[in-house]
Amino acid sequence: MPDIVISIEGQSNGVQFCTVPVAGCSPVVGTYVWQPNSAWRSMTSSDGAGMIELANMLKVQSGYDVYIYNASYGGSSVVPQATNPATPDNCWQIQAPDSPLSGCMTQVAVGGKIPQFVIWVQGEAEAQYSGNNPGFDMVTNYKLCLEQLRQYQLTQWGVTYNQCTWMITPVGKINYGNTKYVLQSQQLYYNGTPGVRPGSARYNLNTVDGVHIDGPGCRVLGDLYARDILNQLGIAGFANCGPGPQIIYSQKGGYNLGLWTNSTTGIVALPGTSGLTGFQVWDYYYTALLPITIAYVSGGLIWLQLANSPGDGNKVHVLYEADNAQAISSPAFDQQQPFLNWGSPLLPCYGITTAN
Repeated sequence: MPDIVISIEGQSNGVQFCTVPVAGCSPVVGTYVWQPNSAWRSMTSSDGAGMIELANMLKVQSGYDVYIYNASYGGSSVVPQATNPATPDNCWQIQAPDSPLSGCMTQVAVGGKIPQFVIWVQGEAEAQYSGNNPGFDMVTNYKLCLEQLRQYQLTQWGVTYNQCTWMITPVGKINYGNTKYVLQSQQLYYNGTPGVRPGSARYNLNTVDGVHIDGPGCRVLGDLYARDILNQLGIAGFANCGPGPQIIYSQKGGYNLGLWTNSTTGIVALPGTSGLTGFQVWDYYYTALLPITIAYVSGGLIWLQLANSPGDGNKVHVLYEADNAQAISSPAFDQQQPFLNWGSPLLPCYGITTAN
């Protein structure tokens, strides 16, 4: 029977996922974490609730033993320019002995098990840099650096993209900086690169400080990741599970916008279906926000009604959870079954453009 091997990579939210426990969250037999410079060990209830939930779901539903590398480093960047000058080696592009890249590659080399999945949980460092350096082309550079990192790991591990899937978790809400350019780059990357797919969104989960997901939130995220991986592995009962629906097409008629998603089970806004928040609609030149008077869902469609004309060019740009400034009270979820009490969140989007 094969093993399931996962590398959790990124910055502090990846660390939280693997290290913050939750009372009552205990691992099942057959779930293991790599103890750096030591050996594989069985998970314990003092490990992170996100990692435990991920491993438990995979083990129970597939029957395969699960091995996880905790390879995330707090504050780490992937774009060198966004690296904190006080810790110049804390970047996934640098091969210094104390860099996160070297630490991850050493874990895998000594642990002896090649990851079949990399879960990337990162982007806050670049969002902060974007907020302080608005002229920097983060969209191009973040995507380029992710691909350089992935190709390096695939080559060093001796596998192809068909043998190691990268799951890019869209950057969540933060209380500083500018997330939208990082999110746009991630979106372009996972929608246009073979062997790369989105990981579940996390903007709807509670944080302890506006940045870091709390223990219960990590546990939910672990469940989301697990169901997506079970779907990828073809395990019965998880065919409708995935990272979450995406907006794939839009059409405008007057002040009304229709947004089509790739959901096969329908969209619901929770906690109540009377309202749907998290959207921004901009004019053609990104100079003005257009107020949304009504937002609701119908099956796999989302409908937005604008308060006034889009103006020049008759085009609008639609964003969903694309910047840290947005507040959300009623997010959209896929109605996947079986799945917690709702489903996986609608994936954030940036730059969906539509016209009559």
